[in-house]
Formats: sequence, structure tokens, C-alpha cells
Amino acid sequence: RGWYKVKAVGTLNRESMWVESNECKVTYPVEAPVIVNHLINNNAQIVANDAIAKSIPFETPITLTIDIENLAELESDEVTYTWYADYTDDNEKKLEVNNKEVLSIDGKSITVQVPKTGDSDPHYYCYITNKLAGEEATIKSATYYLISAGSK
Repeated sequence: RGWYKVKAVGTLNRESMWVESNECKVTYPVEAPVIVNHLINNNAQIVANDAIAKSIPFETPITLTIDIENLAELESDEVTYTWYADYTDDNEKKLEVNNKEVLSIDGKSITVQVPKTGDSDPHYYCYITNKLAGEEATIKSATYYLISAGSK
């Protein structure tokens, strides 16, 4: 990947002449990021069947984080993380800081309130998108199923 040009040189009677082409940008096909860790409160989690089930204290806000491969090894102009809550009634919602269960979103991490146990508790996941030369490739994280332990 990079900018390249060609210089053609010719010699006749001990005199050299050359011409240079315009520059051309060479890029690779865009690739989706590779997820290397799913974390809850900075602890790596085991993913089984694209899901993580975790019992957590009811009153504790939690931080969900996704680590991807080293960005220095990923051909990229920009990587974005878009977090979603998926409710059991199939009501998917893009998460914003003003959603009642979301305390903060900072790139690859999100801090959420511990959900109450019930049919409408959201499950969280993230789409990570790599953008390169106007193209995009996306990967979906595992789904975090959070089970509150204790009562309020």
C-alpha cells in the first residue's frame, strides 16, 4: 500500500532523458478486523456459539470491551465500533449515551447499568467496521448475555 510512480530513463549518445508518470495510490482490498478478546470489566471472556453468558452483581455498572488485532497490522483509514442492544422482543436499538441503560460509550468499550432480570433485558453486541479507500468490511462481535445476580 502506498503512493507509487514510474520513471523511464533512456540514454542516447551519452545523454540521458527521462519521463515520470503521475502518482498512483495502491491499496489492498479492505478486510474486516479480527476480534482477539471480548472483555467484561477488563477480564477476557470465553465465547461459545458466538455468545457470552455472565452472571454479574445487580448494582454494579459493567464495562463491555472488544479488542481487535493490532491496528498497525490492519490496512485501515478508520475503524468504528457501533454498539447495539437486542431485546428479547426483537427490538434492536443502536446504543447512545442517553439510552437509560448506557452510562458511557468510548470507542471499543461501553459502560452499561446491570439489567434487571426479565423478558425485556437487552443483550449487547457490536459491529466493528474497517474503512479503507471508500470501501467497508464489518464483523459482528459475540453477544453479551448478562444475568443479574442478587436483587435490589
